[in-house]
Amino acid sequence: MCFEVDRADVFVQTTPVARKEHKCMGCWKAIPRGVRYLHVRMIMNGEIITHKECRKCNWKRQQIIDQEIDSGCRSHEADPGYGGYSLSEEVINGEYEFTEPPAEFVIGKRIREVVKKELW
Repeated sequence: MCFEVDRADVFVQTTPVARKEHKCMGCWKAIPRGVRYLHVRMIMNGEIITHKECRKCNWKRQQIIDQEIDSGCRSHEADPGYGGYSLSEEVINGEYEFTEPPAEFVIGKRIREVVKKELW
C-alpha cells in the first residue's frame, strides 16, 4: 500500500534534545526532557505544520518506509507523512511487522544505514 502524501513546500527536519516534555504525535506518549526526538517543521499548502516523534515511533516509521519500498513503492510514496495521525493505530497496527529499535539506532536515520553498519 503506497501512501499518497502531498509534498511540502518547505520541509525542515531536526533531532534536538528535549528541553521540556513534549508529546509524541505517533503514540501520544510523553517525550521526556533530555531525550532526543524527531522534530519536523513544514509548510504545506500555506499551512505551517509541526510534528514531534519519539525514538520508538521514528523506528516504526523507518520500518514502514523500508517495507513499502520492498513492496514496490517509490521512496516518496513509502513514508506515511507527518502530522496528527500519520502514524495512527490504523497504520501502526495494520499489516506491518515491527521490531524494537536496536541500541545503535539514531533517530532520523534510515534503517538500512544502521543495518549496513552491522553487516560491515
